[in-house]
Amino acid sequence: MHSKLDLHKHITCEDLIVQLDQCHQESILNRYLGRCNKLKLAMNDCLQAEVCSPPFSAGGLFIGRTLF
Repeated sequence: MHSKLDLHKHITCEDLIVQLDQCHQESILNRYLGRCNKLKLAMNDCLQAEVCSPPFSAGGLFIGRTLF
């Protein structure tokens, strides 16, 4: 389970974070019966993509996290 995420830090995943929070708030059973699992998996994928995407570069080539 994720701690509360700051929307301003995860702009690309903002919609998924809001939808997951709403799903959890609709009913406590949603969380415990897995009714929000698809949203949670999508959010996890989005957050992972944020972490793994290389920083934007105006020039140069990123290999891993190193600029050449």
